[in-house]
Amino acid sequence: LYGVWFKDAANGICVGGASRGSIAARTADSGRTWVPMDLPCGATLNSLAGNGTTVTATGATGVIMHSADFGATWELKSGIPGTTLYDLQFATASTGFAAGFDGLFVKTTNTGGSWKGSFAYANKMSPNFNDLYFVNGTTGFVTGSYRMVFKTTNAGTNWSMVLPDTTAAT
Repeated sequence: LYGVWFKDAANGICVGGASRGSIAARTADSGRTWVPMDLPCGATLNSLAGNGTTVTATGATGVIMHSADFGATWELKSGIPGTTLYDLQFATASTGFAAGFDGLFVKTTNTGGSWKGSFAYANKMSPNFNDLYFVNGTTGFVTGSYRMVFKTTNAGTNWSMVLPDTTAAT
């Protein structure tokens, strides 16, 4: 399993994947028991985030799945570049960001209903992005291979390298 998210102290969802495809489970008792969930795809899922009953999961091959009912049903989103997304965060109730392989960066402004993809780069570099954090709807950071940290102050339109690359891969 690669990601877990709780909407409150009792209710959570975890996601992952293996050779048998997508894995997801839900708990309603603070994690004491977990019930497997059906998903509309077989891709490994790496992260998930949400707001209330709205949940979004990201994963391999650019998969983004959206649920408006806390995982009872899932909708597979399309139009995302076919590369792995490693992390996901909603900075506001409606604005979310995800980042991944080769600098893939995607954004939603309608609670995950639709996504726009691009590749983030700075100093002519676009490494794998492993994690991201947005302090609000416009200012955020991504961490990448080779010890790099990138920063945006305009919701991902432009990026600057705030911790330069090294020769050691991570």
